[in-house]
Amino acid sequence: MINIDFHLHTNKSFDGYNSYNQILKQCILKNIHAVAFTDHDVIKIPQKAYRLFEKHNINIIPGCEFTTDKGAHIIGLFIEYNKLNLSLDEVVDLVEKQNGLLYIPHPFKKVSGVFDVYPRNSDSIQKLLLKSSFIELYNGGWDSGKYGSEIKKISKKYDLRLVAGSDAHKPWQIGYYLNAYNQEDNKDIRALILQESPKLLKIKTGKTVVKRSDEKKYFVGLRNSTLIKGVKKMVPFKLRQSFKKIFTYPKIYFKSLNKTHSKVKYTQLND
Repeated sequence: MINIDFHLHTNKSFDGYNSYNQILKQCILKNIHAVAFTDHDVIKIPQKAYRLFEKHNINIIPGCEFTTDKGAHIIGLFIEYNKLNLSLDEVVDLVEKQNGLLYIPHPFKKVSGVFDVYPRNSDSIQKLLLKSSFIELYNGGWDSGKYGSEIKKISKKYDLRLVAGSDAHKPWQIGYYLNAYNQEDNKDIRALILQESPKLLKIKTGKTVVKRSDEKKYFVGLRNSTLIKGVKKMVPFKLRQSFKKIFTYPKIYFKSLNKTHSKVKYTQLND
């Protein structure tokens, strides 16, 4: 069985905290055989990272989570370079030009979901759907519950494979959702994921795993208060992210990330 996490972020993302060593450690603990590095609007994967993961027979899928000029997120897999501030059409063309695979993450998520940003009947959306290979049914940072039936309809109509992604920004979130393929050899990941629909798995045991939405539940009210929103507007975005990382990194480095159950178990979500 080959287990893949299609959607995670390294510390190269503006909001990511995962180092390559931390990702590798979680992959080993959770029996993950391939990971897609889908950082926000950047592709910076050094050769030493590829070599590090190859030593443990774990594949890196190079990718990028593009932010379109209107704020929607679209993932390109198996690509080597990106450009900024592209239209939806331009993102599709850029990924196709590199012979990459288009992946639609958290499709109905507010602000960044492509179906929340663009009209469903627009030419750009139709082009995206016709050119895409995958659509995310489950996402570690977004509850897709009420949209599940609609995502499945879109998947069937446009022949898109249903997949899941942890959307991990911190080490313990890696592998919250996985895609399992009935193969033993992970040498040609691209061919495998195009030929087979995966079993979608959600982690059942493992103390290092925290869903992003669960992690935030105690702070939602405070974060959305008028006072906090007003203060945030006064502080430049990059400075806010710097402060956030200063206070979050100690939690990551002093948190014991090895205290999982000896065998991490998953629940299958689809037939």
